[in-house]
Amino acid sequence: MRTGLLPSQQRALQKAFKKADKFDHFRQRTRRSLIAAGCAALCGAFGAYWLGSNSAVSDSGGARPSEHPRLIIVRRLAATPDDSLWAQRATFLQAADEVGGSESGWLGMRRLATMTLTKGREDKVFAARLLKSMSHERPAHLEDTYRELQALVR
Repeated sequence: MRTGLLPSQQRALQKAFKKADKFDHFRQRTRRSLIAAGCAALCGAFGAYWLGSNSAVSDSGGARPSEHPRLIIVRRLAATPDDSLWAQRATFLQAADEVGGSESGWLGMRRLATMTLTKGREDKVFAARLLKSMSHERPAHLEDTYRELQALVR
């Protein structure tokens, strides 16, 4: 111990050092656990970001990165209500011509053909355009609609 201190002072000094050592140990343990928790949180955030950016389905409406952007347009427009599909009919046909036949595209074309037939003679030009798009490759379930459009155009 220190020279020049009374025994009671030496004991008090020993207690003070012991208390300080306990507090230092607690502070180091707390600091280590906080650093470990921060590192774990960073690793978790990075892992979630990596999984999100490398997954097969991205946040762009369920589209896969390998899909043609026009196919996404065809699917979205084919699923819209009739008013919206009719308003964007030219966009739909252009995109459907670029990507070829898909199941949702053919359903959208059937809906457009039905709307064209109900409109009557005023949409003869659009009916001709729709016939041109349908003539590339049409499934068997569109034969009746195709014939009705042909009758309207003549």
